Amino acid sequence: MLGFYRLGGGAKDIWKIDVEAILIVGNALIIPIIVSIIAYFRDQRVQKRTALILQGLNIRNLKLVIKNTAWNYSLLAFYVASGVLIFSLINLAKGHSHGISAIASVLYFIYLFTLLRNYSTAVPSIAGVKNQLALKKHRDLDVDLGVDENDEEIVNLDVNLRSANERMNSFVLEAALLGALAFSCFLQIIATDEFTLSTIETFSKGILNLMGNLVNFQWTGTKDILIALGSKEGMLALMCYESLLCAAFFLAVIASRLHFSVLTDFVDRAIKLSRSFNAKEEALVYGQQVDISDERVLFYNQRIKEELKTGYRKQSEIEPIMEFMSFFRTLGVTSFFIIVITGGLFISVQLSVVLLLISLLSAFYFKLNQLIFAVKRVAVRLEEFSARYNKHLSWGAWIALAMAVIVRSLEIPSGGAFLVVGFGLFVLQHLLLLFVPNPDEIQNESNIAKVVLSNRMRTYFIIIFILSVLAVQFHILHWPGASVMLILSSMLLSIFLFFSPKFKEGPKWKGRMVSFALGMFALAFSYNLLNWPVAEVIYKFATIHMLFSMYFLVAKWKLLSRLNKRAILYFSFILFTLYVPFLGHSFVSMKVDYEDFLESGAIWRYEDKIVQYVAADNDGYPDSVIHYMDLMEAKMEMEGGPLRHANTYNEIAWSIYLSRNDTVVLAKALAWSTRSIEGSEAWIYIDTKAALLFKLGRYKEAEIEALKAIELGAEQETVDLLEEIRKKH
Repeated sequence: MLGFYRLGGGAKDIWKIDVEAILIVGNALIIPIIVSIIAYFRDQRVQKRTALILQGLNIRNLKLVIKNTAWNYSLLAFYVASGVLIFSLINLAKGHSHGISAIASVLYFIYLFTLLRNYSTAVPSIAGVKNQLALKKHRDLDVDLGVDENDEEIVNLDVNLRSANERMNSFVLEAALLGALAFSCFLQIIATDEFTLSTIETFSKGILNLMGNLVNFQWTGTKDILIALGSKEGMLALMCYESLLCAAFFLAVIASRLHFSVLTDFVDRAIKLSRSFNAKEEALVYGQQVDISDERVLFYNQRIKEELKTGYRKQSEIEPIMEFMSFFRTLGVTSFFIIVITGGLFISVQLSVVLLLISLLSAFYFKLNQLIFAVKRVAVRLEEFSARYNKHLSWGAWIALAMAVIVRSLEIPSGGAFLVVGFGLFVLQHLLLLFVPNPDEIQNESNIAKVVLSNRMRTYFIIIFILSVLAVQFHILHWPGASVMLILSSMLLSIFLFFSPKFKEGPKWKGRMVSFALGMFALAFSYNLLNWPVAEVIYKFATIHMLFSMYFLVAKWKLLSRLNKRAILYFSFILFTLYVPFLGHSFVSMKVDYEDFLESGAIWRYEDKIVQYVAADNDGYPDSVIHYMDLMEAKMEMEGGPLRHANTYNEIAWSIYLSRNDTVVLAKALAWSTRSIEGSEAWIYIDTKAALLFKLGRYKEAEIEALKAIELGAEQETVDLLEEIRKKH
């Protein structure tokens, strides 16, 4: 919302609201509504899943408690700090007082804490519920314990206490060592002669200014700030902050030991008392042969049970402390790795990259199986989603594209948004198909080689098809890079169609003819979109072969795969649609507008007129040439400018260079040549500009452009032109 406000969304002019109102409305109204809606449906899912699990386990009257971890509370603190900082930076940039930040931070904390306590439920699993029930049953000791069962429970409690003590000791020892090293790093840095208080002040101001620029979407001076932060003094100041944070994290681990020790004393006391009572109980039962129903035995048994319950209750209070210690120990180790990586920057960036890779390896190596399992689980979820909603995505894409055609035809501004949504749904639909089993795999389970080949070809086709869809979208919306994407996708698609098998069995020449027809169509379609000169020839050539493909589609229907059937049907429809000029224009532009269709041919009519006058043997009709060049230029600028028509600008300029001598037309051609270079700095375009400058007598400028063309890999003609220029110069 802030970006919408800063980057010209019209909030200030249309809605008459300021940036503080944007933040307040967003954080206090819009975001809570979104969170509440998502949380409602998520809670419904959680409750349904929980009810199914408890019903399967035949359990009733069970209350589930939300358990938040140190990570949840740390995120909450981060959100509060970042939210208040953003508010302060905005007020600071406007020169306002930000004393309200203290009150805002308290309210923001209460709001986020409420969300955390109410909306942080997770979907339970059967294994997790069983594990928690087993722990609850074990700790509550609801059943009566025998003489021997007492020993087992005492041993379990003692082992748990020993394990917690050992973990705590290792955490504290590690924290003391690494925390001392981190703090000594800080002391060493501030003790150097190159580090002063002004260094840390400059660094802090730079960080504040950088965050202020990001928050306020002001990019002036950001580059200078980044350069200053990346200097030697900036890196030293950064390491100061990192080492202090690292020492603070480890100090938090050490400080939590005090709470830990108090609780372990209670657990240790409970263990000793339960052992004492257990010894007396066993002496009565085994030593004096007293019956287990005796009052003294029952008394000792009850006391053992009470002490064990006390021990387990105190042990449950130890677990959050251990989680806290583990969390901040992880933060401390991570920040220590960051200090090491930052130190590597003083030697080289490559060394820091190596250190980063080592850090990531140490963090994820032992969790590799979990990561693989998580990826597989996501793949299964995507497969389920695709199988369930693939048709819905397809219908949604077609509806969005139909709406785009209607809206664009009526000249309503939101037509581009419908196009993006439609093509985006098509891309998403085919991306999800990568996770769905290949139908040919089900039919050919006995032939492993065919299954592998079919899966591979299907994957290649889907990826290339997605690239082709994006290229067409970029072309229709006149986005940068459309021509490159069209050329690349058409080449890949044609190569795939040329060489991929088409028939499951039968004569190979029929399959090759179908492959050739589909491959030629891919080239013809992209050539047509790019308006290349050979497009018409390739188009007619592809049409002849597509007629044979349609015959094979009818005659050999059962021998073609589903993918090839669809390809022949879709490509044939597109091919023959483009033979009707108005339908072809509507299909390519995604707009049904007859007037626009008539105007779309104006460029080429103007080009014919220009070529007609330029090709004359003399320099006559200069006004007519300039007139049609102006008309053609206005039309091309409306349809993408030099990004789309750079080659056309260059071709006309070169024709004028070859045929004309009058300075007026040559000057206009020079302007067109400059426009072509704005679309693409190809050597051939720069060569044209150098030639026109030479013909206009501007030899010094011509020499500079000729040298540029030669540096980009020009041919011998440019070298010869440079020699001619230097002779005149």
